[in-house]
Amino acid sequence: MADENFQERLNRIADRHETARGVRSGRRPRSGALGKGSRGRYAISLFGALVSGILTVALVRYVRFHLTGENDVTDVMAFLIDVGISIVACIAIKEMFKLHEPEFKAAQGIGVVLMVMGMHNLVFWAPDAMETVFSPAWVQEQREDATPNSLWLVVQYIEIGPKPPVGETPELPAVVYRN
Repeated sequence: MADENFQERLNRIADRHETARGVRSGRRPRSGALGKGSRGRYAISLFGALVSGILTVALVRYVRFHLTGENDVTDVMAFLIDVGISIVACIAIKEMFKLHEPEFKAAQGIGVVLMVMGMHNLVFWAPDAMETVFSPAWVQEQREDATPNSLWLVVQYIEIGPKPPVGETPELPAVVYRN
């Protein structure tokens, strides 16, 4: 009698383990709130990782400018400080949003590199906004030191786009009044 009860108990335990094994899926858990559940969400999360890298560099430079007042964009040490602090901030963002996939890390890294190498172009493309965020003196200094439509590779500027016209002022059309 005791052997039958014991055997029945072993069978019940074995049945529970079989049921639990069948319920578990072999799928890997999704990464973060916007994982690979759908293509749209996945693309948005990759774009978000890229933008987080870009915005991290902009924020680091904004804070560094307002704390230290450093203006020199061609300084190699400032370049390395921006890259280092931005990468640390991206790691914190990655942990906060649970973006552990390698493609999210790569997208953040690409965003950091693009912004560090090309942020000086914003003073040519949106000077009023940059004057508001930084200062008119900083924008003027950047315009004198930097080359428009270029990437800064630690020691020199490499032009990537069309050259802006030099010394040409656009002619205003003649106004003709007719009655």
